[in-house]
Amino acid sequence: MNCEGLLIGEVYSENLGDGIICETVASLIRKEYPNCTLVMGDISGKKGYEDNQNTKKSHAKLFNFNRHFHSAIEYPLYLLLNSSKGKKTFIQDICDDDYDIAVFAGGQLLFNHFIIPISRYVRALSEKGVPVVFHSCGLGKIKGRQLKELLKKTLLKENVISVSLRDNLETFQKEIMSNDEIEVQQTYDTALWCSEEYGVRKEPSERIGLGVMHLAGRKKQMIKFWLNVVAELDKQDLKWQLFCNGDPADEELAKEIASSYNRSHPQGKSDLAAPRPMTGEDLVRQIAGYHSILSFRLHSHIVACSLGIPSLAVGWDKKVKYFFQAIGQPERVFTHEDPVSEIVKKLEQLNGEKYDLKKIQLQKQAVLDQLYDSIENALTHQVRDSFSEKEQKKSIC
Repeated sequence: MNCEGLLIGEVYSENLGDGIICETVASLIRKEYPNCTLVMGDISGKKGYEDNQNTKKSHAKLFNFNRHFHSAIEYPLYLLLNSSKGKKTFIQDICDDDYDIAVFAGGQLLFNHFIIPISRYVRALSEKGVPVVFHSCGLGKIKGRQLKELLKKTLLKENVISVSLRDNLETFQKEIMSNDEIEVQQTYDTALWCSEEYGVRKEPSERIGLGVMHLAGRKKQMIKFWLNVVAELDKQDLKWQLFCNGDPADEELAKEIASSYNRSHPQGKSDLAAPRPMTGEDLVRQIAGYHSILSFRLHSHIVACSLGIPSLAVGWDKKVKYFFQAIGQPERVFTHEDPVSEIVKKLEQLNGEKYDLKKIQLQKQAVLDQLYDSIENALTHQVRDSFSEKEQKKSIC
């Protein structure tokens, strides 16, 4: 079948787990539809990784500002963040082609940062009569009523053919859709396929990967936590290395932890912190070189699971807990406030523990079937001539 599709996601996020999702979904689509041409559209209007440097500071300031104010301010804040003519033009231009289908690739897209660009994408695509699929999305924090209503209105548009979530389905139905009738499927994270799609396999190793993450306002706590972890690992004569998922702030934290460690160890080492991965494949190969990992970020664990590398999580968001519950290993989630001795003890026990491979394979097949079924449904759905003039009017977004 010849077709042209638009794949939308956090294509150029510095948190490379998002890029892994987009690239894995794209690879799976091309495998099933070899004659389908895919165009990648970044949800934030970025044209490359270099655009991150232009937006990172303003996003961080807005995020910190928003944390301390009432939810009623959330909508105007994110409207302001997405007010640039360049962002609006990018979405309008990329949606101007005659696509046969558009797919939101997944990850935590149903999140306050992305509701306005999502609505713009769907509206622009609806004006062209393009069917839209929301695949394996995660639900993040959305406080304001206006953003929730905008998301609901967007998902109820006639050209939205399919919606599937990887987590938070009950909360989504209750808080976003207000229990209005909409068929939403529960699925899993497509990055479970990343090992196969990148062609990367785990390598023999004795080194434990320690995946750090910068948390706003908790820098000293994070440094102290990781120094305590590596001190305990040293007691057990276990090899380790700090790594990150690509975010420069995470890399800087890893470097500071390594520097602090070397200051108190005269015979310090230069490779305590791995270089920052620059692409999704870099991150997959980085994790493939570890025996096991102890890490914060969700997709370090999903990548490890795909590779068959045991992992232990430091939980900071519900999505981490949901993933380990889904794979039947909720006991692998700790917090940075738990005794480090218990965390390292569990880390050592991972040597004898394996994933439930049957469960993982069933989840991989389920998310694959859901992806292909939703695409088939969208490609056979006639929407191009069904939109009224009212549907095609522009909203305030």
